[in-house]
Amino acid sequence: MSDKSRLPKVDENVQSATEKYFIRKAEALRYKEGRKVALLRNKNTIMGLGLFGAVLTIYGYTMYAVRRGKLLEDFDKVAE
Repeated sequence: MSDKSRLPKVDENVQSATEKYFIRKAEALRYKEGRKVALLRNKNTIMGLGLFGAVLTIYGYTMYAVRRGKLLEDFDKVAE
């Protein structure tokens, strides 16, 4: 990365109390939003794994039923 793309360093001693207050407030907000994103990512991962497990179970049962020739019998029972 070039030095031009980086923000210049700011001396904390030169900043006023108001600037420090708003910087802390912005950092707290960024941290809070980051926690929300992390929590949402965890929920999405759990949901994805659950759906994958359900699909895999349905696929497995279908293959098992077709191999035993039982799948078409299940459909005939529903039709009656």
